[in-house]
Amino acid sequence: MEDEVVAEKTNRQVVEDEVAAEKTKRQALDSALRCLIQGQGGELPPNVAVGMNSLEGQNAK
Repeated sequence: MEDEVVAEKTNRQVVEDEVAAEKTKRQALDSALRCLIQGQGGELPPNVAVGMNSLEGQNAK
């Protein structure tokens, strides 16, 4: 029984680490895209900005 609890905690930590890594990756891609577009002298189209902002809200969870 104790081994199962330890295994479950380990598995949970692995999943949490994967989620954190994915969040970091998405944030980096978001920043890179924003910099690329703004560096070209443009702004994000409104529909893209709204979509990216909604993703930021999902990542905060």
